[in-house]
Amino acid sequence: MKKLHQESENVSKGEYIVGHLFGAIGILAGTPQKWFCLPLFMNLQDGVKAIFGWADDAEERQFFHVVQMIDQAFAAARTFGGALLLLDRYFLSIPALQRLTEKNRTADGRLQIVTKAKLL
Repeated sequence: MKKLHQESENVSKGEYIVGHLFGAIGILAGTPQKWFCLPLFMNLQDGVKAIFGWADDAEERQFFHVVQMIDQAFAAARTFGGALLLLDRYFLSIPALQRLTEKNRTADGRLQIVTKAKLL
């Protein structure tokens, strides 16, 4: 459990939220009249540093959940050869863009981000 600062512009929410932080990747499917997200996988992304230490593998782990989302999206894109990743503007960060660039150079799949940047 974690206490997180709520950065939403929706004033009906409290300043802080308490809970777990999950990340999920899914496929947008449906018809122009009705869309839905078909989940591919979901995992706990915050407070996992100790859990990652239990693994015997030498794989480099990222503890920033925005970077974990990029890694998860590439795992899904590898299956399809490429994908568009629709993200909330919260995920438009330097670590996420650096990981996107790195993975697009070295990974099997190709990924492009679609998001809305916040204008000042």
